[in-house]
Amino acid sequence: MLDSILMIAKNEPIGIRISGCLVGCIVGIVFIYIGRQNIRTQRADESGKRRAVNALLGSSNSYTGSKAVFVGWIRILCGVGAIIFGFVFLVFGAFLAP
Repeated sequence: MLDSILMIAKNEPIGIRISGCLVGCIVGIVFIYIGRQNIRTQRADESGKRRAVNALLGSSNSYTGSKAVFVGWIRILCGVGAIIFGFVFLVFGAFLAP
């Protein structure tokens, strides 16, 4: 199994692997920055589909207090996961490809 993954990495161009790593790192850094802001200010705003659903239901699109801190920590963990994924992609290449 590991030999086949390393063979995929050898066949993958280094430019693709580096660009995948950069995208993962940039997304991770943005998530970590936003999560730190949520924790520091104790305020978090929803975006995307949840914002639209909350608007239809008449709910607020912002969280304050401990809920905002929890959302901030989730965003930080997602950011760390994106950075780890980027570096794993750099080392192993397209390991999820068939």
